[in-house]
Amino acid sequence: MHLRQTMIPSIAVAVAMIVAGCGGATESGAASAPSQSASAVPSTPPPSAPAGNKLGDAIPFDENTSTITFYGYKHNATQFGKPSDSVYVYGAIDLKYCLKKLPKGYSAVSIGTSNWVLKFGDASIKSTGHAGGNGMKPEYPDRKEIKVGTCVRGWLEFKVPKDGKPTAVEYTPAGAPEPITWTP
Repeated sequence: MHLRQTMIPSIAVAVAMIVAGCGGATESGAASAPSQSASAVPSTPPPSAPAGNKLGDAIPFDENTSTITFYGYKHNATQFGKPSDSVYVYGAIDLKYCLKKLPKGYSAVSIGTSNWVLKFGDASIKSTGHAGGNGMKPEYPDRKEIKVGTCVRGWLEFKVPKDGKPTAVEYTPAGAPEPITWTP
């Protein structure tokens, strides 16, 4: 009988690599050799990085076993109360996580709040975490096991500058080299 551990996505890949002793496998083609035209002098400047995904885009990740969707941002989300510092307010993002199938080597998947960041220009703001029932409803769950074939949608809160709005929303899946980015 083969026993698999339940892993939390934010540490799952690192633990799986250490326990299994397997190297850092990458998706095929992800680290391909430079194209022949890469050595030639470009006649035009390279294109700038993409601005990010659009609101409502369900972005697949983790070998296409899961999707994550960002629906919107609410500034001065008053259901959280007011921070003691008048320079800040609470903001919240509306998210949905869907698990289509278990990634290889997993017996369960748990989702959490630590992989989310709001960008305000150059500043990165991490989530305040689970509000313990005091956040906007429904709250995005923290450390919750998700069943295959289900989706979970909810609001995740951040303590943000009173003035301004986020320039990007980022989600970094466990073991991902770069975050998934949306432009609000």
